[in-house]
Amino acid sequence: LEDGHWPPVVPEIHNEQLKQQAFTHRSFATASAPAQATKSMLTNIHNERLEFLGDSYLNYAMTRLLYVKMPTAREGELSLLRAELIGNETAAELGKMYGFDQALLLNETAERDGVRRGTKVIADTFEAFLGAVTLDGADGPARADRWLRLLMGPRIAKHIQENDIELVNPLAKQKIYNYFSKKHPLVVGPDGTRKTPVTVLYEWVDGKGGNEGGYVIACKDEAKEIGRGWGPNKKEAEHRAAMNAVRML
Repeated sequence: LEDGHWPPVVPEIHNEQLKQQAFTHRSFATASAPAQATKSMLTNIHNERLEFLGDSYLNYAMTRLLYVKMPTAREGELSLLRAELIGNETAAELGKMYGFDQALLLNETAERDGVRRGTKVIADTFEAFLGAVTLDGADGPARADRWLRLLMGPRIAKHIQENDIELVNPLAKQKIYNYFSKKHPLVVGPDGTRKTPVTVLYEWVDGKGGNEGGYVIACKDEAKEIGRGWGPNKKEAEHRAAMNAVRML
């Protein structure tokens, strides 16, 4: 974590009206509103619109975070993990951790019925709070993003570790090129330019390609194989072959 602590400190909501709305259940809004209050008036008192915003923002933020954190994962894997990260169980767990369930305002009937303990209600409160953060000033989205990144980062890292996913190192191919540039002597061309006859090649040696088993690519220096890598596409397989070659040097 950026600050070395988990869970991260919950973002502060400076707008008091937004903060109160995030923790106001429909039952409390209905019970405490004036008798002449209309449904449209109530929507600006209870947290359901904020929950709608927070739910959508959580989906977007987790999609983007997973895309960046897991550059080699396929769409299906990303979708499954995103569903876990944005599901009601996770949102309710995090909401309880921060005490959002205890901060929620309910009317007496809802309190007696145990609404406060409901997984969906706690998850909705977490999402409403997130929605409120995104609206709280010009820096609201940035603060929401940082909080979610710190909050969900360990879960993503755990998934990567448990599934033995090694992230692609996009610099590996350049490292291999630089290594053999120094190894091979310079050649002076007819026009006087000095060139390095780097002979690193990437050759498809196995796998049926695409959804038929992916690609196995060999990284070679001239005819000598120095590393192999598998990937669902040629680009990733080449990167992994280079990563393997770097380890072998």
